[in-house]
Amino acid sequence: MPNAGPEPTVPPAYRILAAGQRRALCALVNLGADLRDDFTAAELRTAFRALARRYHPDSHPHCSSAAKTRLSRQFAEISDHYRLLLAVIEPVGTARH
Repeated sequence: MPNAGPEPTVPPAYRILAAGQRRALCALVNLGADLRDDFTAAELRTAFRALARRYHPDSHPHCSSAAKTRLSRQFAEISDHYRLLLAVIEPVGTARH
């Protein structure tokens, strides 16, 4: 059988994000996450963990209570954005946090 050459590569499936998912992605990117529209679950988890290390209030033991309150709010928003985007990849009930 003759070799027909390399198999054609299949481009990744184009993902359409709803408006809320797009805002969540933009918010994470604005905070420093390195994510594109075609992110994988592993990329999302890596980005979330990096942001968690940066914004979790426990990572800043010597900051003021006002700063801890601000960090707590930011971390809660980051967590919400992460869950919203994780649902794009992993159907409800299968997501591992």
